[in-house]
Amino acid sequence: MALLDFNRIRKITNTYRHLGRYQEIVVTFLRHGFSDIFQQLGIDQTLLKGMAALHLRKADADPSKSLSRPERLRVVLEELGPSFIKLGQILSGRPEWLPPDYIEELEKLQDRVPPIPFEEVRQVVESELECTIESFFTSFDPNPLAAASIGQVHSATLQDGREVVVKVQRPRLKRILAVDLEIMHYLATLLEEHLDVARTMEPTRLVEVFRKTIERELDFEWERSHLELFANVFRDDPDLYVPQVMPEGCTKRVLVMERIHGSRPDNPTALAAAGHDLPELARKGARIIMEQIFVHGFYHADPHPGNIFVMEGDRLCYVDYGMVGRISRGECEDLAELAFGVVQKNERRAVKLILRLSEVKGDYDRENLESRVGELFDHHLNMPLGSISIRRLLQQSIEILREHHIVIKPHFVLMLKALGHVEALGRNLDPQFQIVDHLKPFLQRVAMRRYAPRHLQQQLLELGEDILTLGRDLPRDTRELISKATRGELSIHLEHHGLQTLNATLDRTSNRLSFALIVSSLVISSSLIVHARIPPVWAGIPIIGLAGFCLAALMGMILIISMLRNRSV
Repeated sequence: MALLDFNRIRKITNTYRHLGRYQEIVVTFLRHGFSDIFQQLGIDQTLLKGMAALHLRKADADPSKSLSRPERLRVVLEELGPSFIKLGQILSGRPEWLPPDYIEELEKLQDRVPPIPFEEVRQVVESELECTIESFFTSFDPNPLAAASIGQVHSATLQDGREVVVKVQRPRLKRILAVDLEIMHYLATLLEEHLDVARTMEPTRLVEVFRKTIERELDFEWERSHLELFANVFRDDPDLYVPQVMPEGCTKRVLVMERIHGSRPDNPTALAAAGHDLPELARKGARIIMEQIFVHGFYHADPHPGNIFVMEGDRLCYVDYGMVGRISRGECEDLAELAFGVVQKNERRAVKLILRLSEVKGDYDRENLESRVGELFDHHLNMPLGSISIRRLLQQSIEILREHHIVIKPHFVLMLKALGHVEALGRNLDPQFQIVDHLKPFLQRVAMRRYAPRHLQQQLLELGEDILTLGRDLPRDTRELISKATRGELSIHLEHHGLQTLNATLDRTSNRLSFALIVSSLVISSSLIVHARIPPVWAGIPIIGLAGFCLAALMGMILIISMLRNRSV
């Protein structure tokens, strides 16, 4: 790197400004056996000395020594608190970034955080509602029903007697997240600079995705809008109940909604004892998620058992609407066409659709990709229908795509993960459950819609509008382009890839050359000063000349050490 890299200096300055939290993060990783990562990063070794000492003192008491590396990563994220728990939960939904064993372990991440004191809850609620708790609620249970990283939930009763739950955001959360995001970005930048494998994963982009996700989760009005959307669309659906929102009690940091009484769907024995029809529940769960995706274009993106209640009459109810995914009609049609390509074992057609639904991050061998996809089809489609697993098929597909530098777009991974949750829940309720059977009617419906006369007419109209727009704008854009070229204002942006190693080598060489020139200059100038006996003089030796020799010796040692360690000064 250059001697005066002001962006890097600013990042380091910010890191030192949050030194306490930075130390806590590094020590936690060191204590759980991730020292190899920091050995590969260009983190200031002086900064790590105190942390390493603390790490050594705690190492013998480390309870995670016998755990696997993915398990230790999960433990680290849980220990580091809300920000890192949320980061791990996002990573668990991005199998294009991590191997399957890490994904499986991170899916176990729970918001295991201690509840905040009731007095702090009271302060947030009364500040947001601009009134006392007693004037808004007739009762408010100080003991939370659940405590999570973003907020915690309390049961309460409104003045009109309705039972509700109150979701309250943790105080000072934005400030805590801002510090952690700053440190995450700095560490992600170091990963990209020093690890080739990390560079392809783009950790700084991951931090940016996390920032946008967490900013939305911090605004409870988004969750309220999701609730109202589901309530409006599914108001006549006999199988899905949507809790009622209390608008007068909803703000950016407080959400008041109807309290739901029901059973969790991951306990078949208790459900059967309560008289519920388990196969029917599995069928309804599949039908509801399929209709959300393929009919309405939006879906509950986190339908795990903790977010679902089974009510009387085998009616299902989602209780957490913080994560809602969206998919366009065109993307639904591409998914349907991809599914038909898979069923027909047409790997060429399937690869074409996969590329349309993905982002290509580098060069790939298309023939090899088609061959690997064909092998995957042969393996899964010759199995008994009940043995086919969407989750397993997705994991293996993503591994093949990762090898070819291809990444499925995030919202498709989110959708497939939601289907995986429904599949696992369905098989837990009914061992004979086959999600493919429930998927087929909706794929056929999408295909028929694609070739319906009204849809074809709409496509022709849109094509005509595009052609007219192009015909109108092309002459103007061409004139503007020629005019810029004539005035000398036309610029072309070129972007290079793969030159990071060369740049690092050139930076290291220039730094060492600069140091060598400075050392040489100090030796020569100090020699002239000593020879001329320029005062002040001590023991017959000019002090300025002596200081110059000492400085030259120190810089020479730094240069030698740098060369031995093969790293930039």
